Amino acid sequence: MRYRRKKSERGIALVTTLGILAAVSLLAASAVVLSQYAEKDSYTFSSFTRSTYIAEGVANRLYWLILNDRQKYPQRNIDVSDDALQEEEERYLADGTPRIFENYYGEKVKYEIRDAVGGMDVSGSMPQRDLIALMGNLEKDSVERQKLEMIGNRLQDYVDGDDLVKLHGMERNEYLQANLINLPRNRPFQYREEMLLIPGIRDICQPDDSGRLSSIRLIAPKGLQPIGGRPNLYSSSVSQIASRCRLTDMETAELKQAFAEWNKSKTPLKKSLPPGFLKRLEMYYGTSESGFYTVLIDTSSEQPGVRLAVTFRSQFGNSSQLEFYEYMFY
Repeated sequence: MRYRRKKSERGIALVTTLGILAAVSLLAASAVVLSQYAEKDSYTFSSFTRSTYIAEGVANRLYWLILNDRQKYPQRNIDVSDDALQEEEERYLADGTPRIFENYYGEKVKYEIRDAVGGMDVSGSMPQRDLIALMGNLEKDSVERQKLEMIGNRLQDYVDGDDLVKLHGMERNEYLQANLINLPRNRPFQYREEMLLIPGIRDICQPDDSGRLSSIRLIAPKGLQPIGGRPNLYSSSVSQIASRCRLTDMETAELKQAFAEWNKSKTPLKKSLPPGFLKRLEMYYGTSESGFYTVLIDTSSEQPGVRLAVTFRSQFGNSSQLEFYEYMFY
C-alpha cells in the first residue's frame, strides 16, 4: 500500500533553510554592529585620553602665560586704560572672556581665565556673613529675607559645635528626621559642595551648566592661604551683582550689555555704563586681580573631550611653590 505525504509537510525543508539563513543573517548583522560599536567606543576612549593630556597642557601653558603677563604688567586692574587697550599683544587677564587657542598641537581649545575671588564666601566659623549683607537690602518681613534668614541659620547650625537649634535651623535630630545621617559637621566647611547636603540650600545656589557650584567661593585646602577679599566684579554673575547692589531690571540689562561689550571689544565699563554706575558696583566688588586664578578649559568643541577647571595662586619665585586649590575634570 502506498502512503501519500501529508500536505502539511510539504516545503518544510525550504522553511527550515530560510530560518537558518535568517538566523545566520541576524548573527552576521549583530557582529557588524558590535564591531562598529567597539570601533566607536575605542575612538571615544582615545579621544577622551588625548583631550585629557591637551587640557592639562593648556592649563600648564596658561599658568606661565599669566605669570609672564603679571611680571610685564604689574598693574592688575582689569578695567584697563585707553593706552593699554591699544596694545596689540595678547593679554591674560582674569576677566572671564571666552578665548581660543586656535592650534594647540592641531587642536582648537576654548578657555577662560577668571578670578577665584568670586561668589559667596562660606568658609570659616561664620558662613552666613554674605547672606547677612544680602538681607540688608530686603524688607524685614519679605519672603526673600525670611528665606535667607532660614538658610543662614542652617549654615550656622552646620558649622557650630553646639546642639542649640536656631529658628528654622537644623541640628542632628532634624537631619535624622530628614533621613540624613552623620550631619551636621559641627566644624567649618571643608568643601563648598557640602552646602548641597543642607535642605533648602538650592533655593539660593544651584550648580552651573558644567555641574560646578561656581556661585560659591572655593574653600582653600588645609595648609594653603585662604581665598579672601572682595569678590571680583568680572568673575561674578550678573544675577549676584544685581542682588547685592539692588539693581533695577533696566540697570541689570545695562550691566549685562556692558559685559558683552567688554568681552567683544574690551570697552571699559566706565565708558559703557552710565556715570556713577561703576562706582556703585565698586562699593561691593573689586576690579583688580587678587592673584588667585581659575582657568576653565574645554576640549570638547569638535570631538569627544573633557573640560578642566584649575584654580591656583600665581606668584613669583620657585615653581615648586605652585599651589592648586582645585583640579577637576568634568
